[in-house]
Amino acid sequence: MKQSAIIRYILVATISMLLPLASWGQSSPASRYADHSKLADGRWVKIRVGSEGVYQLTKSRLQSMGFSNPDRVSLYGYNMPLLPETKLEDMSDDLTEIPLLRRSDGSLLFYSLGTTKWQFVSRFSSDYTRINNPYSNYIYYFITENTDGSPAELTTTTFDGGTDAATTTFREHSLIESDEISMLHSGRNFYESYDYAGTNRRTYTLQTPGIAEQRVSLRVCFVAAGPTSSTLSVTADDTTFTNISLRALGEYEYGVAADRTFIWNKSLTEKSDITLTLNRNSGTSGHLDFLLASYTRRLDISGTNHLAFHLGRTATKKIALSGATEQTRILRVTSPQTTCEVAATLSDGTLTAGVPQTTAIDRKSVV
Repeated sequence: MKQSAIIRYILVATISMLLPLASWGQSSPASRYADHSKLADGRWVKIRVGSEGVYQLTKSRLQSMGFSNPDRVSLYGYNMPLLPETKLEDMSDDLTEIPLLRRSDGSLLFYSLGTTKWQFVSRFSSDYTRINNPYSNYIYYFITENTDGSPAELTTTTFDGGTDAATTTFREHSLIESDEISMLHSGRNFYESYDYAGTNRRTYTLQTPGIAEQRVSLRVCFVAAGPTSSTLSVTADDTTFTNISLRALGEYEYGVAADRTFIWNKSLTEKSDITLTLNRNSGTSGHLDFLLASYTRRLDISGTNHLAFHLGRTATKKIALSGATEQTRILRVTSPQTTCEVAATLSDGTLTAGVPQTTAIDRKSVV
């Protein structure tokens, strides 16, 4: 099944990154398999992280892991939210070295995609949906001291920014989700543990930092289980949407799911209250799957230590990042082993860089 590709980026107060998520290149059966595992030689330490972001391993931490020369430490892994279950021939047979974002005084920084994969809702939409890793809450990496060669380093690439005005916003998402229980006690769908069978109303705080436009797409996914039908009322601040209907359970069913998207003219405040009320008879339970808001956000890293973003299908050749400093860098990652730094110009706190056009293309899903 084909999905529309998305271009994802990340900005950090001291390191800013452009991160397109590209498909893995195909390899022939003869070239796919390594002669032996990289893990067969040397000292290796396995580490894990729980969410997308930039992580630091300090010199003292690396030394406590048994590495005598932290400047020689390399990072390996796949750096994918989910490993594919099909099309394995498109993947490397062994761990891939991941270029570090920065190495300084024996410490190192690296970027992790976390365990949530993002993709467009459809090839015609600029909003996107998420796929959580159903098997693990962590993504794992392996580090080793490189004794045979130099650790992977970043190269610098310059892209022509053209003469058009620079893009200053992007389509952002805000997710509320807790994968805690399974209605079926099996399968790969998980829900929040809070049960609306007790108190039938619950309020969630939705964060929308840097919001630049009022129009917000709010997606609500909920599951109910009861002998009679029920309705879910959704209120966002002072806006109440049309009720969502949930029918009674059928034979052999454990839950009835509802998935509805609302268009919301939200005030330009950076957080909102989302209140869900399950109107039900006694004996009907309900659990939130997730709340997902898609909105337009400013390309501004003021007041934050990192910012993940993508330009969607905008046919731009230039971006302008506000809140930048002389320490801000831009990096582009098409796959873990092909990270590169992008040349940029800083003027009055705005970092301007040329980027490849990001018109939509089709790619193979790695799920």
